[in-house]
Amino acid sequence: MTGITNASKRRSGRGANSVTTLNALLRRLILICVLPLVLLSVYLAYTRVLDMQEDSSREATSIAGNFAMALDHNLTARIAGLQVLAASAFVDE
Repeated sequence: MTGITNASKRRSGRGANSVTTLNALLRRLILICVLPLVLLSVYLAYTRVLDMQEDSSREATSIAGNFAMALDHNLTARIAGLQVLAASAFVDE
């Protein structure tokens, strides 16, 4: 009779060490249920970081452009003032 049970164990692929316990089944089930959620959250976090970096880069470009424009207006005003001063008749006296 032992030969029959050993043969049936070999055919089913289950030996004494390969018996799946309820604890192992529950662990696998939890892993199967939680793993997609973890992967989704990692993907969403990654895309959020990329969006934040893109927004930050866009904002930095805007700030640099505004600063350059303000500096340009300031220099234009000073150059205009110096041109008026250079064209003045009182400078020669």
